[in-house]
Amino acid sequence: MRKGQGIAAGDFGGVKILYEDNHVICAVKPCGTLSQADGSAAADMLTILKAYIKEKYGKQGDVYLGLVHRLDRPVGGVMVFARTSKAAGRLSAQIRGRTVKKVYFAVLGGSPGGASGRLEHIIKKDRMVNLVRVTEAESTDAVSKDYAALDYVTLAAQTPCDSMDGSGGGGRGGVAASGARNSPLTLVRVNLITGKPHQIRAQFAHIGCPVIGDRKYGGAARDRQRQSYAPAPGGSMLVQMPEGPALWAASLAFSHPVQKAPIIVSAPPPDEYPWNLFARESYNNM
Repeated sequence: MRKGQGIAAGDFGGVKILYEDNHVICAVKPCGTLSQADGSAAADMLTILKAYIKEKYGKQGDVYLGLVHRLDRPVGGVMVFARTSKAAGRLSAQIRGRTVKKVYFAVLGGSPGGASGRLEHIIKKDRMVNLVRVTEAESTDAVSKDYAALDYVTLAAQTPCDSMDGSGGGGRGGVAASGARNSPLTLVRVNLITGKPHQIRAQFAHIGCPVIGDRKYGGAARDRQRQSYAPAPGGSMLVQMPEGPALWAASLAFSHPVQKAPIIVSAPPPDEYPWNLFARESYNNM
């Protein structure tokens, strides 16, 4: 097994390159960066990585780079791109066949219940408002094109009332909250079984545990009801809630499109709020 992290590490235009060869390139998308240009002047991964390839290898003319999957603009983390059309077709086939393993971390407002679990729903995208609608799934719906499933594992939780004295509650310091003593922040690891638009955000919101900072699916409303603090010497210190959903694409595992060897690329979330409320060891198991 070839692990991408550290094989060809580098940085270009604020984008960390994790792995590259003649067929694929894997990189970390910063939060707020588009996966693909949308006609605005905003930075996007395809343009950045094409410029990287052009500069590094002295390419003349247009550079081919295939987009085989996307991350929502506010979500950061690991992505893989194809450097040839053959690689693009084979990677896309793996994604359609659900053989690419995608692991995410998320910080939820509330607890989904239990040490682990599976969420299964029917989700349909409303393109008029760019939202997905979630309904309960029946057992026979696994064959539906609208079927969405994920597995989660609870890694840590910060119970607000546990940390008023700054002693913390299972991670690096605690979180104190006003009016939210029964609503902890919960760090979960998510293994996607299907890959639907907004799936993780919509499914957790549907069960009453929205990803914090998520303006589309209720996490921001939960944030407004919560005054969150991190312990500081001599008392508590106000911490700004995240500007976007606390969701991070932590790792990808796939078969190399030409050599067939298994490839794993991974990157932990940034050492900033809310990720730094939890011990960094929590992010080792991707």
